[in-house]
Amino acid sequence: MHRGGRVTTVNSCIKKSKLWNGFNTHKLKTNHRLDENELQHAKWLIQLGDGTLPQEPGVPQDYVKIPDDMLTDSVIDDLYPKEFYPEDAKKFSERAILCPLNEQCVRLNNEIIGRIKSESKTYLSIDTIVSDYSLTL
Repeated sequence: MHRGGRVTTVNSCIKKSKLWNGFNTHKLKTNHRLDENELQHAKWLIQLGDGTLPQEPGVPQDYVKIPDDMLTDSVIDDLYPKEFYPEDAKKFSERAILCPLNEQCVRLNNEIIGRIKSESKTYLSIDTIVSDYSLTL
């Protein structure tokens, strides 16, 4: 597929394989990690994934209006306390915020790290070898 175009890529996908007929397709219907108070949110996500959300008036076709109760002013404030200590890091390391751009990720990481109440340390590195020996071949 090296330097293959769109047609080559599509034709090499698993659905085009001779093996595809041997696959079983399963559709997940139940979220076992769901809290009772999140039921409406879960139903909305399923409708979104299935493409069955009702079209909102004034919203262009192929666009989705996210309900106001799903929006936040600060995702960091919703997931992390204003300050925490290094010993709390384990429980917070299991949370994730997805960003479309690396620069956004760096900004969020810096803000979250700034909430850790601890002395900061900077570790310097070098990407070349410093040696008293010269290598001759």
